[in-house]
Amino acid sequence: MARIEVKVGYMRPGHPSAEELCTDDCEISTLFLSPNTTALIQLMDQNVFQNIKLGYRKLLLTNVLNDPVHNESLEKTLKDVNLKESVLLTVGHLCLHC
Repeated sequence: MARIEVKVGYMRPGHPSAEELCTDDCEISTLFLSPNTTALIQLMDQNVFQNIKLGYRKLLLTNVLNDPVHNESLEKTLKDVNLKESVLLTVGHLCLHC
């Protein structure tokens, strides 16, 4: 029995049709999902990202309010926040509650 591989994707303007993405021997085919299905098939992703964002906002605000140095230059502190620091801060806090 031959193995058939199916690639699942989201239809976007500019993507080739499913027939064009199918190989000549039809061993690899493409299936496009209808619009607005991400929320239905990736519920866990939404919950995880939402919790991380909420946790990060809370930690950032707590750290800024509790640190007198940050209070003097709040605008500079908020501009200095980068992705690496935010991930480390959030993950470190989440790991404490595991």
